[in-house]
Amino acid sequence: MTSRRRVRIGLLHDAADLADPGPSSFDPAEWIARALADRDETAAEVELIYAYALGLPTGTAEAVERAFRELADQDVSLIIGPSLADNAIVATALADDLRVPTINWADTARARGRWMFQLPTGSHELEPGLMIDHLAAHGGRSVAVLYEPTPSGTRMLRHLHTAAQAADIAATTIAASGATSAEAAAAIDTALGAQPDALVHLGTGGQAPALVAALKRTDWRGPAIMNASAWAALPLASRRDSAWYRFETIGGGNRLMADAALPPDADPALCALGHDLGRIIAQALAMAVEPSRLGLRHALDHLPPLPAAMGGKGTTLGFSVQDHGALHGSFPLLVAPATEVTTG
Repeated sequence: MTSRRRVRIGLLHDAADLADPGPSSFDPAEWIARALADRDETAAEVELIYAYALGLPTGTAEAVERAFRELADQDVSLIIGPSLADNAIVATALADDLRVPTINWADTARARGRWMFQLPTGSHELEPGLMIDHLAAHGGRSVAVLYEPTPSGTRMLRHLHTAAQAADIAATTIAASGATSAEAAAAIDTALGAQPDALVHLGTGGQAPALVAALKRTDWRGPAIMNASAWAALPLASRRDSAWYRFETIGGGNRLMADAALPPDADPALCALGHDLGRIIAQALAMAVEPSRLGLRHALDHLPPLPAAMGGKGTTLGFSVQDHGALHGSFPLLVAPATEVTTG
């Protein structure tokens, strides 16, 4: 009888002090266990090791580095995380330096490297341009942009300015750095004072709930759009009753999770993320010649297409040596306040 292979997997939580329901507080442990149970032929005995950091935007890059090194020092063969873009960029350099295969679920393609793989929950690079495309297609000529003055927020703003200039759309920018009701109301008043055809919010989620509430208290009836990571930070109840266009991780006829037994209060986006992340890990363990760091990186480098719960219908998961982004197909998804879906 062949003995079970033992492998340590590190889970890096990069928003340790946040109690929000979004991807930054997501724990994939249950989904990893489910995927391994579905593929018991991997014969892998997995030990999960946790490390916590208060990373960017409210903490520091150094905290992320300490947590990553803590996991690497415990001889993990694979690290899962970080979840936020700026922290994932920090971890990308560490993964390559320490030669630890790592899978993040951040929103930027910059968080990819020789040893860093990405399961994207959005796209800082693509979403701003898709926002401008949507506005231009509906006759809009001006936009007020409420952006989070963080590295992620300013990068998205640069992408939006490039797209707006190409489409001859005027963009007024307002730094939205506060999350209180008063700060959000002031930012919204400034934005509406520019008399734009549309509003845009670009951020990682800290300001989104207050901005949504502040806009709801005005008589604004024009379009408002926010990026995926900002949308994910909203409570489920707010998402179900929102007048904002937004980018989501599931839709477009994708029914892979339709028959899954999920709690009634479960977040469908987080469930899809957990499903896909678990599938990737289980498949890599099944393919690895040995569950070492090099063995798992090689397996991830050759991960064949798998049906994805994220993205639109027909979206697949997979990596190659030249492409460390997992999703292939209709992604990201621009969703209207009702049910209409426009794929990017």
